Amino acid sequence: AQYFTWYLCLLPLCNLKGTKRSGWVVWILAMLVWLGNAYLLEIRGFVSSNHASDTYRLTFAASILFFCANLYLFKTIISPTTNKKETKQKTL
Repeated sequence: AQYFTWYLCLLPLCNLKGTKRSGWVVWILAMLVWLGNAYLLEIRGFVSSNHASDTYRLTFAASILFFCANLYLFKTIISPTTNKKETKQKTL
């Protein structure tokens, strides 16, 4: 999990007051799915069994899911600030 959390130290620099909680929930669930598949692959050793191709496919799918969850989280962090800027420009 440490490979995916390096940017959390930058979050205090963001204005998180308008961030939706759903972004964090999706991110945590996607990380748990990815870590579960990585556990099966690395620790349980499903590579040497007949489940290897399924485990690789599930880990790849979990990686795509986690990437999409990161994009959604970043969108929820950034969108409140862009909405405020757009509102200010419309009033001018």
